[in-house]
Amino acid sequence: MKYRLPTDAEWSAAVGGDKYPWGSQWPPPTGAGNYFGQEVQLKKWRMIENYFDGAPRTAEVGRYTANRLGLYDLGGNVSEWCDDYYRKEMNSAEVRKEFPVWENDGGGSASRVLRGGSWNCVRPSFLLSAFRFGGAPAGVRL
Repeated sequence: MKYRLPTDAEWSAAVGGDKYPWGSQWPPPTGAGNYFGQEVQLKKWRMIENYFDGAPRTAEVGRYTANRLGLYDLGGNVSEWCDDYYRKEMNSAEVRKEFPVWENDGGGSASRVLRGGSWNCVRPSFLLSAFRFGGAPAGVRL
């Protein structure tokens, strides 16, 4: 049996067409996923206000609510690798203006695409269904 990473387009289809993996509201509703919520309790860090998911770090797969396709953890817990290389056009001009690091794509062959938020994501932009991180398997530049 062979396995492979999903393409960026496959990941987009799996997460659905909503603004965020859980819908359009902010903050995420209870049970939406594992994000940087109030359970972390680190005074020097900003957390998602009024959100508590019960896991200060990585949580077990399937702990939170599935999306409407029955898929788990596409928006939180850990970001997921895709087979594609990151190209700056993958993020909107608005996101690239907010985070200039995503303007540099190294010619489209420097880093792979990561999708979905993580237990350490607090910014609404990082949790958008359409947001892409770029990184190398040895480490992600944030």
